[in-house]
Amino acid sequence: MNKETACRAPRTATALALAGALVLAPTVAFAADGVDVAAAGPVVDGGGQGADASPSTGASTSAAATTEVQDAPFPAADAQIADGVVMNYLVNTTVTGQAAIDMAAAAVVADGGTVLSEYPEIGVLSAQSSDGGFLAAVRLATGVESAGPTRTAAVGEAETVVPASAGIQSIGGPLGGQAVAADPREVDQWDMMDIGAPEARQITSGGPSVVVGVLDTGIDVSHPDLAGQVDPDLSVGCTVNGIPDQNQSAWVPVDNGESHGTHVAGTVAAAENHVGIAGVAPGVTLASVKVASHDDRAYPEYVLCGFMWAADHGFEVTNNSYFVDPYEFWCRGEIDQAPALEAVTRAVRYSEARGVLNVAAAGNSSYDLANKTTDSSSPDDSKPIRGRDVSEGCFGLPAEIEGVVTVSALRKGADGHPVFDAGYSNYGAGVIDVGAPGSYILSTAFGGGYQVSSGTSMASPHVAGVVALLASTHRGATPDELRALLEKQTVGGGDPALYGAGVVNAFAAVTEDLGLGPIAAVADGTVRVDVPFRIRGANFGPGEVITVDGLDAGFVADENGRLDDVARVSPSLPAGATSLTLVGSEGSETTLDLLVEATAVAPVITAPVEGAVLEPGTVTVTGTAQPGAEVTVGLATADQLAHLDEPVPSSSARSARSARVVADPIAYDPEAGNVMAVVQADVSGQFSVPVAGVPVGAFGVVAVQTLTDRTMSFSSPVFFSVVEVVPPEVVPPVVAPVVPPDVVPPVVMPVSSGLVPVSTARATRVLAYTGSEPAPFVATAVLMVLAGVATVMAKRHRRRSASAPRGD
Repeated sequence: MNKETACRAPRTATALALAGALVLAPTVAFAADGVDVAAAGPVVDGGGQGADASPSTGASTSAAATTEVQDAPFPAADAQIADGVVMNYLVNTTVTGQAAIDMAAAAVVADGGTVLSEYPEIGVLSAQSSDGGFLAAVRLATGVESAGPTRTAAVGEAETVVPASAGIQSIGGPLGGQAVAADPREVDQWDMMDIGAPEARQITSGGPSVVVGVLDTGIDVSHPDLAGQVDPDLSVGCTVNGIPDQNQSAWVPVDNGESHGTHVAGTVAAAENHVGIAGVAPGVTLASVKVASHDDRAYPEYVLCGFMWAADHGFEVTNNSYFVDPYEFWCRGEIDQAPALEAVTRAVRYSEARGVLNVAAAGNSSYDLANKTTDSSSPDDSKPIRGRDVSEGCFGLPAEIEGVVTVSALRKGADGHPVFDAGYSNYGAGVIDVGAPGSYILSTAFGGGYQVSSGTSMASPHVAGVVALLASTHRGATPDELRALLEKQTVGGGDPALYGAGVVNAFAAVTEDLGLGPIAAVADGTVRVDVPFRIRGANFGPGEVITVDGLDAGFVADENGRLDDVARVSPSLPAGATSLTLVGSEGSETTLDLLVEATAVAPVITAPVEGAVLEPGTVTVTGTAQPGAEVTVGLATADQLAHLDEPVPSSSARSARSARVVADPIAYDPEAGNVMAVVQADVSGQFSVPVAGVPVGAFGVVAVQTLTDRTMSFSSPVFFSVVEVVPPEVVPPVVAPVVPPDVVPPVVMPVSSGLVPVSTARATRVLAYTGSEPAPFVATAVLMVLAGVATVMAKRHRRRSASAPRGD
């Protein structure tokens, strides 16, 4: 495509007045899922008919439940649009090329419209008009195959003034390299561990020349896990009339209501930088392509702009965690819907021809996409139609376009492996291509935080990340070849209607079909002598028995020659860098490089000290732990920590979340009698938690250290007292009486100005704990606090789920 004509600036700069505008209550349409910025508790997309949830609100609810619904059938003829109502349209020409587009553009202007964008390569242009007769007239123009509106509500005021295009910039150079380190919150990423992403990163984290376009609500480039991952030269905003705008303000999120794209981006490629989390392919380059507006709409002209941008800027992969508004299913038999369906399909196919493999979320409506019946959630920008027949010729966009990889969402099963759950996902034989984790997914959030969300919006970026790894290891592979590798390398998942070819496999993407021979890896390349660890391998003989000197067990490869098992370092193996040899019974052999660490040092509380007497107010808890470890600090009444047979009330979840910022004091909860904080030890192992509002009483504090391998160790408890400071009594000066020299004066004792020592007795039960013994007391006490917080979060989740709108 000629870059100057890819998305041409408008032919006129005339502003179109919004006269007689429709006033419509917005409904949730965009695919997204729960938001909980500090990830203290998950928000679950329940899924609902016609659902693809809002990034600003979370779980799924049908639009029909909150918006007036009209009865079917919807008229097959075009809807009447009054004069003065500004609408956007897509116009498809019978043939491609600039000449055909020029002819259609002339008709648009002659019939009272303004051309917004032109795509001669696919024979599509977008237009805007406030003339009620525009649509009927342009449909009759020579060379026009079809034309239709892109929405059922009037164009918003911000889009009635047509902006000048920012132009198309050249592709920027690759981003800088990434650090290789264990990120502290990887321990919370069950999804990454299941698909083998940590082990895959030991082989490769992807190449910066591979570009993944995140078509979404924009990416927060100030986030510490995403700063440097996004190439601004490849990023664009499409949410004003579908006209590309490369100003940064056009392609970053506006506020927390647009956190969805940031969450998706983190799953794909959050950096390996010893901060927060790590994505599936942190070494690749991200491009932020904003196709969803602040009111959660992803209209056809926005999405059209996004796919064409990806095609013409060298993207290898796009992720699409949304459906095209305002219809969950666009129907060929509807004269107003067919043109947008055709235009978006042309754009997707054009992008594939230019080397882009597009990945899309299947949706969260618990709907059988292979056997559609009716839809009562669309259109979602005005008045949904109850019982609209979608059984024939109706498709979800972009998920059901041929060539797009359609992804179902899976939750963590009882055995730790993903299982399908219709509460999170659509399904359908011949529609779902692969499955991926989509439940309780921790990722990046707007504003520098992290959130836990669920839905197919969360599953799709796992697949996009794996495709990016495949594109990195199979340079020059076509979209069809990448798709075939993706499906071939999956792990079996049962029913194809639910899992497609199976569950995606990041480790296979960087080890198989590459002629590497036998290979094995361990997450982060680091193990501890006292902790079991997971080992993955590939390219062994099917059923081959594998032995390893230095490990306490042997292994057997599966029918695909893969190794996925748990091992433990032999006690005789010294700490430090080592190289182990894996030998197979059929002649396979490979080397595994490891860094063996000694037993972790338990955390130690350095302040307050045992028996300390402190004033009411802020008590700062400090201590030491393993450098970079996550430390949970619990401060509670001495009575709570002493009486293990009595349940410990939980502190507020908000206090626990806010403590992730070490400098911010957290508030003691007087009603619960405790508070819990989660912090990260710095590079020297120091941690600090200031607790505000500690009242008079006897208290104790404990610390639990959690390492990236999920092992936990506990500090000795420290008990202290908080007492009111009694100011010294002010005594009036004593005037000595005049006495005769032969009289001896009485002895006057000085007045004390210090504090009287206070007893540090804790409770009637005395606990003997040295720190060198097993720690049932501390473990039980802290886990009771943790359990209490979980209970609070579960109640908050149930309240939120009961009222939250739908999501993808």
